Amino acid sequence: MSVDLSGRIPADASAVAVNITSTGSMSEGYLAAHPCSGAVPDTSNVNHGAGHDRGAHAIVAVGPDRRLCVRTEAAGHVIVDLQGYFSPTGELGFESLVTPTRLLDTRHSGRPGPDG
Repeated sequence: MSVDLSGRIPADASAVAVNITSTGSMSEGYLAAHPCSGAVPDTSNVNHGAGHDRGAHAIVAVGPDRRLCVRTEAAGHVIVDLQGYFSPTGELGFESLVTPTRLLDTRHSGRPGPDG
């Protein structure tokens, strides 16, 4: 699945800080976040068992298209919350969001949250 970050992070952002959660999974599995313009990594960000909700914080690179992809092999739901982004124009290179933003929640409609 793909999440468009273009309206939420600046064009010069190189990575994002996100919380990625697997919930309601029907089997063991994993979530792997990566830039959509890049290859799927050989490592995962979240490993989960069947029926066990599991979340993790991750720093994920983004490409020039500013899209974040999340790969999963297990049936279930995915939640992605944006915490901040890395940008050379930021004060310290990292800009934290005052309020984290829900980018994706497949539990309800398969679409982003109310402001996305």
